[in-house]
Amino acid sequence: MASYSIGSGSRINITYFTGTGGTAMAARALDKTLTAAGAVTRLNELTCESNVDEAGANDFLIVCYPVYAFTAPRPVLKHLKRLSASDGTPAAVISVSGGGEVSPNLACRRKPIRLLERRGYRVVYENMLVMPANAIEPTPDALARRLLAVLPDKAEAIASAMLNGVERRSAPDFSNRMLAWFGRMEQLFARLVGKLMKVSGECTACGLCAAFCPTGNIRMVGEHPAFAWQCVTCLRCVYNCPAQALRPRLGKMLVIDGGYSLSDYESGDAPAVPDGDDDAANGKAFDGVRDYLTSHV
Repeated sequence: MASYSIGSGSRINITYFTGTGGTAMAARALDKTLTAAGAVTRLNELTCESNVDEAGANDFLIVCYPVYAFTAPRPVLKHLKRLSASDGTPAAVISVSGGGEVSPNLACRRKPIRLLERRGYRVVYENMLVMPANAIEPTPDALARRLLAVLPDKAEAIASAMLNGVERRSAPDFSNRMLAWFGRMEQLFARLVGKLMKVSGECTACGLCAAFCPTGNIRMVGEHPAFAWQCVTCLRCVYNCPAQALRPRLGKMLVIDGGYSLSDYESGDAPAVPDGDDDAANGKAFDGVRDYLTSHV
């Protein structure tokens, strides 16, 4: 017998943080499947202006976020610490990464799960969705398109598992737990990356970087963007700048040459990788992606 039950009429909150759009796409895919099953869903995006408190307003909570430095982004952890107490409401944690369910990401959900449990939530399910990588090593175009193509099926499999009361929890080993802990220390580096962002003379003072920064780290001072200490290095400002005027002074290796755009992957000329074709996913860096593409979820 399932230890929890959600289905038609269940109130489900999907709270997510997104940088360059992959997690937003994943959250919407989960929402679509759950809505089709008759659940009453609410999508809550965490931004500097959001004030979401799910306690008492739902039958099930899903927390969805991109993996930054082997753990959850700081806004997610901050939000979970502020949740009102729950009396055993079931919850799920869905992480999104470009590398998949492999080390060093195996403990990336541990901290959010612990925070939810401290607030009285009962975490019954956790899993990983894979999207094209937006930092360091780009996902080959054909493979990126394949990941986008399979997202609806993967999200449907995860949503169906939760609708059927499936329990799924992991037990990361000590080395991965330590990597996640060190990742939280790396968030201090992320603040410095944002504070020292370089603005070139190509800046047109359009203000898009300030308008779309999810942490409110950027504001326009005169005709130039100014950066504070709240950066999480999501790189949304860098990739979305129409003049390509933003570049980090620290962490230059994070930025993918040629930029990053999910819409470009969707409309690109490169064909999606067919089933069973691993040529575009060669190399150790794509072990987790290959496993994800061949797994049930």
